[in-house]
Amino acid sequence: MFLYGENWENAVESGNDFLKDASCIDLEGALTEHGMDVFLRLLEKLPPGKDGRAFIPLKRRGVHASVELVIIKDGKVVLTRREAGDPYFQGLHTPGTYILPGESWQDAADRCVAREIKSIKVRVIRDIAVFNNPECPRFHDASILLLCKVVEGELGKEHWFGECPPDLIRVHRKYWPVIEKALNSPRQ
Repeated sequence: MFLYGENWENAVESGNDFLKDASCIDLEGALTEHGMDVFLRLLEKLPPGKDGRAFIPLKRRGVHASVELVIIKDGKVVLTRREAGDPYFQGLHTPGTYILPGESWQDAADRCVAREIKSIKVRVIRDIAVFNNPECPRFHDASILLLCKVVEGELGKEHWFGECPPDLIRVHRKYWPVIEKALNSPRQ
């Protein structure tokens, strides 16, 4: 049985009873092997780039690792603005992304820059801090701050900040003392 439209709404409204009847969860509410198979088949049908909010309840069941790029040049750091309409974060932030299975920090940084900045390439120098973020409004994650340098391309001056801007997103405010230390360090 494929759940779509009204069938899906009925499944959600009737909750666990429907899922138990479909043998997707056991009596204790845990996902069965059949339930995992159904779930994975449904995920495969989701077109790429569709609304990521569908995965938030799933991501709330674990702690996910992200990289936050601390791209420094001439005593300033790159910050980018969150896309309009993001229900969880509004304002400036360090460019970042969640690490995919099998991905190196450099691979994740390259993917992040290609998505968020596009006009530059960076090289990861080293990790400079790790933060546990249980207060994150979307879901609990852990962020690895990576010190990076620009190796190709240019960015306009509107992306470079030497001081903590007032509209830095709340979760990233706790990163600023580490960023500030990196900005003032001769070892970049």
